[in-house]
Amino acid sequence: EQDNDHQARFVDFDDKNSLVKAFKVYEQTAVKNVFKTGWQALNRAFGAKGGFVLGNSIVFNALSHNFKSLMLLNFARWCVTLNKVSNDFKNPTCLLYSLENETPQNMMQLFKAMYCNLHGIPPSPDMTPEQIIEFCHETFRMNGWKLIIDRRLGTEFGFTELAMNFEEYVSQGYTPLMCIIDYMNIMKKNNSNREGADGNYLYLRELYSNVCNFLKSKNCTLVTAHQLNRKAAEAARTNPIGVVKRFTMDMLADGMDPQREVDCSFYMHKELNQHGDAYLTCKIDKHRYDDSTPEKDKYFAYRFQENVGMIGT
Repeated sequence: EQDNDHQARFVDFDDKNSLVKAFKVYEQTAVKNVFKTGWQALNRAFGAKGGFVLGNSIVFNALSHNFKSLMLLNFARWCVTLNKVSNDFKNPTCLLYSLENETPQNMMQLFKAMYCNLHGIPPSPDMTPEQIIEFCHETFRMNGWKLIIDRRLGTEFGFTELAMNFEEYVSQGYTPLMCIIDYMNIMKKNNSNREGADGNYLYLRELYSNVCNFLKSKNCTLVTAHQLNRKAAEAARTNPIGVVKRFTMDMLADGMDPQREVDCSFYMHKELNQHGDAYLTCKIDKHRYDDSTPEKDKYFAYRFQENVGMIGT
């Protein structure tokens, strides 16, 4: 495959033009286009850049009902409403593949979260459909992004289908720079010639490897989420205070191998304090290519507020 203006797969150190091209791509993907989230503590957890860069692969690990899908929706919202892409990339696009939740529900969740963050209160039940549609249409494209939610069935959607769909958008003149998958382990896998639990782990690692490497080669950031296992659930039940700090790779459902493929790995857990206030606690566990995050910034917590969730941005 040939390089384009945003790729440098081959560098000849004896050729100054080759070096110039590689440096230009580095500036485009890792300097000019650093994406911010709506939470300052999360931005600090990414290190000195204060955000994530194009091509990163990021996974959030948590038990059931611990904010995984909502975090992925947050990333879609933050991507298109908080970030402007440099002119190097035309028609930037954020693709959200939902393998679990229905598209209309995701749309309304994005609307409510965006409205709460802009106004500090939930939307009025008296808002008309026309007002909701107008709000979504104007707000989510204000920075020049195209946001797509695409409901897929895991039995019919694997790496091959994702790559084909990605290239369809490229052929239409769009540049997918963010791909969010809710969740990746639900996707179809290549189940040939392997049996048993070890085979399942290998299928999943192969899926992670293919998706991460394909999207990285396209300068597209991947964000997904992953389930924790019974060992994590037992740790949370036995001593819930600060348990996210004690989550480790052996608490990942379906084995730890797949997450060796990703660049950034986070653990999340909802926790109550002594007053019954709910917080989302979060720890960054791995950040390939960047070791600049101070220890004090690797853990943080955000409080849930009644009726509006977590007000960040």
